[in-house]
Amino acid sequence: MMGERELIMQDECGFFVVERINWFDKAKYPYIPDREPSLVGSHNDILRRYRGIEGSAWPDEYTDHSITLDSGLAPLSQQHLVHDYCELLGTSNPEMIVDCIVCMKVPFDFVSLPKQAGLRLLGFDYGYLVCDSNNYSVIFNEVIYGRYPQLTAFASSLNEHCLLPTLETVQSLQSVRLGLLVEGSDFETDEACKPFVIYEFIGGT
Repeated sequence: MMGERELIMQDECGFFVVERINWFDKAKYPYIPDREPSLVGSHNDILRRYRGIEGSAWPDEYTDHSITLDSGLAPLSQQHLVHDYCELLGTSNPEMIVDCIVCMKVPFDFVSLPKQAGLRLLGFDYGYLVCDSNNYSVIFNEVIYGRYPQLTAFASSLNEHCLLPTLETVQSLQSVRLGLLVEGSDFETDEACKPFVIYEFIGGT
């Protein structure tokens, strides 16, 4: 049974390229009020550390590189296309903060993470990734840049990649967030939030 579940999980694993945008840059976005992060460091420092699903997905014309997406993710078999695409983004705009991660939705009752050759585990994010134009991270928006102390308290649990270290911690975050929603707190609720395991591609496949 576990073998079948791991196979399903592997099918849902893919590359996700995202531009990290500093919305608090007053020179570019003077109309957006500043927000104090729950982590130590400047906004750009946090953007460079954070490795989750928040940001502007697949900037510029990824279709020009023959990259195909399924639910916002490019299959691991397209690693060379994704690599060339990222190289071009970095060359054309050196100031752009671009990140390439491998992510996968997992259920809370998934005990054993699938073994993936060429991938290094970074941690867990929590939110939704529906397509290349519809993604949201609770960790980024409500823990790191949140307004409710019950959620920003989870910042102390974040690892060096600004992600949560275990599914159990993600489940605790979900429980607190759902409790606040019941009390009438104002959160993003357009899509159902799920845990995501985040990997870094280090070669192979």
